This record gives sequence, structure tokens and C-alpha cells, in this order.
Amino acid sequence: MLCEKIISEKMNAYKEELEGQKIPFLEEKLAILNEIQGDEEAMNLTSSVTEEIEKTIKRLEDLKRTHLVLHPVDEQKIIEEQVVLA
Repeated sequence: MLCEKIISEKMNAYKEELEGQKIPFLEEKLAILNEIQGDEEAMNLTSSVTEEIEKTIKRLEDLKRTHLVLHPVDEQKIIEEQVVLA
């Protein structure tokens, strides 16, 4: 019983860690796709990544919207953290 609780807690912590990496990953992916698209345009080629860019933008917007709902910004906490760090 205790092992199952520990495993569950560790899995949930790992899942949260991975969820936290999704937005930065998609932002980096979008930057790379935009760079590819720019290179293709510079070579007068038809963009091969337009559809993927659109999907990535939509996914990123959805994640940001969901992230704000699940993790609302606590301005007081941010202010306290800034004071501590200052």
C-alpha cells in the first residue's frame, strides 16, 4: 500500500514535470519551423512546414489557455518571490 502511494506520487510529479516542458518545447519547435519556412522562401521553394506551423500554433495556444486555467497566476506569490530574490 505504501509502495503504491510512493509510486503514484512519483508518477504524478514526473507527469507535472513533463507537462511543464510542453510549452517551452512547442515554442522552440515553432521557432525552428519558422526558420525552415524562411529558408525555403529564400530559396523560392514551396513551404513544406506551413501545415505543421499552423498545428503547432494551435496546440501552443490551447496549452497556454489550459495552463492559465490550471495554474492561475498568483500575483502576490510572484511579488513575494521577487522580494526574496532581490
